[in-house]
Amino acid sequence: MTPDEATNNNMVLYVLAQGQSVEKVLFDKIQARVMERLPLLNSKLLYSIKKICGEEFWKKLNRGEQKRAGLCMSEMVETNMVPMQLVLGKGRQPYPLKYQLK
Repeated sequence: MTPDEATNNNMVLYVLAQGQSVEKVLFDKIQARVMERLPLLNSKLLYSIKKICGEEFWKKLNRGEQKRAGLCMSEMVETNMVPMQLVLGKGRQPYPLKYQLK
C-alpha cells in the first residue's frame, strides 16, 4: 500500500490531494477509462468527465460514483496523471467542470 492509500473495513481507499478519498477500485476504473478514450478526443474541444467516459460507461455508474468520478478526474489532472487540463468556464456555476487535452 502506498502512502496515498488507506484501508477502511477491507476497502482500499485512494486519498486525494484535496483530503477526500475514493475507493481505489473506482479510481483505477475511471483512470483506465479516461486513458482508453484519450485517442478519441479532439484537442480543440472541451469535455466533461461524462463525455470523456462515454454515455454507456457513465450510465453504469450510480449517482455517487459519478460524483466521485469527477473527484478522480480532478485528481488525475492536478497530479498530471492524464495529459489534460482544467478549463475554467465563465459565470458563477463552474459545474460540470470541463477538460481539454494539453
